[in-house]
Amino acid sequence: MAGLRYVRMLKDANPESEVWWDGSPSCYGVFKSTMLERYHELRTVIDSLMPEPLAANFSGITGVTTNPRLINTAFLHTHQYPDRRTINSRTNWLDAAQHRRTIYSQLVLDAARQLVAMWHASSKRFGWLSAQVDPFLGEDTSAIVKHGLELSRLAPNIMIKIPGSQAGYLAIEQLVAQGCSINNTFCFTVSQFAAGLAAVERGRAKARRLGVDVAQARYVISFMIGRFGADEAFDRQARALGIGLSTEDKRWAELAVYDAIQTLLTATPSPVRLLIASIKIDGEGQDGEHCWHLERTGERTTLYTLPAPIIEFLLRRERAGRPVLPAARLAIPVQVLDKLLRIDYFKQAYQLGGLEPERFAQHPAFVTALQYACGARAELDGFIESLGMDLPQRPVNALRACAGGRT
Repeated sequence: MAGLRYVRMLKDANPESEVWWDGSPSCYGVFKSTMLERYHELRTVIDSLMPEPLAANFSGITGVTTNPRLINTAFLHTHQYPDRRTINSRTNWLDAAQHRRTIYSQLVLDAARQLVAMWHASSKRFGWLSAQVDPFLGEDTSAIVKHGLELSRLAPNIMIKIPGSQAGYLAIEQLVAQGCSINNTFCFTVSQFAAGLAAVERGRAKARRLGVDVAQARYVISFMIGRFGADEAFDRQARALGIGLSTEDKRWAELAVYDAIQTLLTATPSPVRLLIASIKIDGEGQDGEHCWHLERTGERTTLYTLPAPIIEFLLRRERAGRPVLPAARLAIPVQVLDKLLRIDYFKQAYQLGGLEPERFAQHPAFVTALQYACGARAELDGFIESLGMDLPQRPVNALRACAGGRT
């Protein structure tokens, strides 16, 4: 039977489960070509997992998630924009910040255009592009809302990526009330997930009162699962208590938070879905390489973002005759959970109400993720400065029209 076994079994068990490409669409085709060369005997599997164009089928990747770093890096270092000096026109009156915002909007729109056919063909269920608001906006709710609306108006299949901070949840409520689709990112705790559910529900209630149509809107909350266990604060707090954390302990911690989030979602009727991001491989390239984030989840509806290394891992295992399969059930060992609950870093994430909203943006993993998202700005600013503020521009309204976006 055609298709990657992991994805096929995942969707057989839960038809609402999905896999998304984690990266800029400008890198998608090149990566697929590389995989076809490297794993030529899996051509049918690869074609099913990575349809090209993305509207070709719904059996594999059905969405894309990005962040400013991925978008900027793809722009500066891929061949999709060989003449980067022609992406803008007649904008010598703009300052560097306006140039940056204009370039980012155009890159997001270019990415959304590659998915809009899938969005239409699937009656707006698939083909969403997650585009993140400027991570430098911090706790300025009004600025987050303003940028979110700017991005949402570029194309109809853009899902606005909003950080899981106190200000972010206020922004989510306002954006949902205006009909926007949302990806709540930088989430590491059950408390953040609960805040996200509540913000979406308040926004939808307000939308109904205002007569705003939200029937086709989609909402996901991204648990950055691999970043949770990797943060140095986890190890530091454990050492202070005389607790040694193995790689397996950290993976169980991540899976325990995942399980607690799924339990909350099951108990809370909502259109919101859980998306797992920052998926990690243990023992990569070795005979026993594995990925608990894939192999011990999937028993309940879950969306997964798959970056290039994870897709190649899945193909390696498929070719080796040891295909990665989703779990039928997840059970956290009691003795491991008891040990983890002694550590505040874990307890605050695992327990509902363990972290107050005003402290969401202070969570160590949130801070690390934010720093990563901000990482590409200096290089992009250097590129803009090198142009002497003389960037030609394709009119944004024309680009919106090409993608079917709102002007």
